[in-house]
Order: sequence, then structure tokens, then C-alpha cells
Amino acid sequence: FAEYGPNCSISNCTHPNIWWGEMANDSVFRYNRVTNWAPMGIYIGSLQGDTMTNFKIYGNIFYNPTPSSTTAIPIVIWGAENAPYKDSKMNGLYIYNNTFVNCNLDGSVWSSGSAYLSNGYMYNNLFYHSDLPSNNGFTASDYNWYTGSSNNGETHSIAGGSVDPLNTDYTLAQNTTSGSNLSSAPGLSVAGEFSKDLLGNPRTTWSRGAYEYPGIVNPVTSPSAPSDAS
Repeated sequence: FAEYGPNCSISNCTHPNIWWGEMANDSVFRYNRVTNWAPMGIYIGSLQGDTMTNFKIYGNIFYNPTPSSTTAIPIVIWGAENAPYKDSKMNGLYIYNNTFVNCNLDGSVWSSGSAYLSNGYMYNNLFYHSDLPSNNGFTASDYNWYTGSSNNGETHSIAGGSVDPLNTDYTLAQNTTSGSNLSSAPGLSVAGEFSKDLLGNPRTTWSRGAYEYPGIVNPVTSPSAPSDAS
């Protein structure tokens, strides 16, 4: 359902994405630590003009892209009228509880807009020293946390100023304030699908970002596999 180049690097691949969704449906990218990529991390776009459906990206950390790159955007939703992309479209995109650190090389989340994206939701993410995401075309984007003075025009999102909420391993040194309870969120397929963090800690306050605060060192349970991914 997706293309992935495990041996891609700047030197041996012309477009070294971490994950390329091409003509993909019902795809899940979760609980990963992603670093040193360029030019794009997760790339959602089709050369065939398809409408792709139901992408879930949650519980991940995107940190420190390749410093030599001028473009290293973690998540790109691309639909364009210019060849060879043929107006690809995305219906159903759920970006929940991810942490973005130092993602400031041309963007953090980028969308071509409402002509190409429908039913897109971006909740409970933490953007630390990262560019503001494009919420262009998203049905709803809220309850996020941002470094700096802007909350990206989102009602319940937080402008964190100069506060550093992270430990050196990117777990939370302090709570980022309760986000949205996603136990009944758009895109939910099975009960509790989004209710654990990257380490398997249960989400009780729905801290913003990949980790729940305060969490535990050795969680007893790990997240179960989603039942709807193919």
C-alpha cells in the first residue's frame, strides 16, 4: 500500500523520502522516531491522479532533519495540476499526537490545500523550534503546541513562547496542557486506537506530543496492532 526506500540517502536516491504513499489507502504510520531525512519525510501524492483515503499518522517523533538540506519537511500532502502529479487527492488524513523538533527547513506539515485534501484533522501535536504547519485545507486543526508567539490561528492551541517542555530524549519535562480527548476522534476505527503514547503509556490527560506526561519508564503494555491496516 506504500513505497518505502530503506536504503535511500542523499547520495544514492534522487528523492529520499522516508515513506511515499502512492495510490495508497488505509495506511498507518505510528510510534516511530524519525531523523536525518530530506527532502520530505512522509510524502502523500500520486502520479496517477488517484484519490487516496484514510491515512493515520500518530505517536511519532520527527526530529533533526539532515542539516545540509534546504528542504526537509516531515509531512507533505501534495496534489498539483502540473505534470506529472495529475491532481492527486487525499480524503481522510489524521495527524495526531506527534512531536516535531527543529523541523525548520522549509516547513513542518505542508498541504496543497482544500482542492486536494478533504477530511483532514491535525490535533494534539507539539511543534518545538519548528515551522508553523500549513493547516490549509484541513477540516480542523487545534489543540496543538507551538514554540513562539503564534498559536497558528487555532482556538485551543498554545503559543509556548520560549518554554522548553522536553527532556533530552524528547519525553515531556512538563505537561503541555491537556489536549483533545481522541477516544472518539475522526478516523477512529477501533476503541482505544489513539489512546497510548509511543512507549505504550495510556493517555490520561492527552498531553500534546508523542509522549504522555509523566509516563512511566517501563510500560507494562505496548500498543496493539491496528485492525484496519492492509
